[in-house]
Amino acid sequence: MQIGLATLLCSSVHTAPDRDLVHCLPLMKQAGVDAIEYNDQSLPRYWIDPLDQCLAVAEAARRCDVDLLSAHNPCADYFPTAPDEPTRRKAIDAHKYMIEVLGRLGVKYFVFHHVGGPADQDPHILEFGHAALEELLPVARRHRVVLLIENFYNFPVERLLPTIERFGDEWLGICVDVGHAHHSHYPVTPAGEIRAAAPYLRSLHIHDNHGPEAGDEHLPPGWGTIDWPSVVTALRDVNYQGPFMMEVMRNDKRLAAHSPEDAIAVVADAARAVLAQQT
Repeated sequence: MQIGLATLLCSSVHTAPDRDLVHCLPLMKQAGVDAIEYNDQSLPRYWIDPLDQCLAVAEAARRCDVDLLSAHNPCADYFPTAPDEPTRRKAIDAHKYMIEVLGRLGVKYFVFHHVGGPADQDPHILEFGHAALEELLPVARRHRVVLLIENFYNFPVERLLPTIERFGDEWLGICVDVGHAHHSHYPVTPAGEIRAAAPYLRSLHIHDNHGPEAGDEHLPPGWGTIDWPSVVTALRDVNYQGPFMMEVMRNDKRLAAHSPEDAIAVVADAARAVLAQQT
């Protein structure tokens, strides 16, 4: 299975503000990374910076032979399911622009943090989510970008499936975040979420944590308590064809002790170690 890496690790507004993706892509390739997920916090920011800067990232990826596979939508202040209409309108319009930019860059998948947003108790949240998808799917189809809904700790795959099945659209699928599954208060497991999403599974977010009480730690695989052999077995059982896309951040002191460049190699090695496991 190919190794993928979300760009949060080495090109983040928060953890490595002096690194941009043009600098980091060759280092990723050197570490054995085959595909990346372009995160909204990475520089240049594809949703706010000039288009020519973002196109330079696509050109750098081509030169390095790294697949610019996916991008993650910005979360703060950009929820297409926000309770108030002005915020929803702003978010939907922004996402339309992002899809257009990502289409120009040749990105295949656009990952939504989750369809429900943080306030999933709102009785209208799915209604808002469906209304947003009604607008966004035609744009995605036009620019040939597949929208992927991501599970969250309070929004497991079983809550995503009715939305996916309601639209029945080839331009809509699921990204399973195994870290979110592991720290969920729902009775789900990472391997179980992979199996539940199987017909619609297009991509992954791979990171580790220590369960519900620890929260969303975004550790390298093998640094927490996820049962990785069961995850690898589930991926093989469902015939998952995409990369092992890691969404790791330098939050942990052990990883933060490394430079962003060295952290790439540490995390890539961690991925290779768990991929060698199988129940």
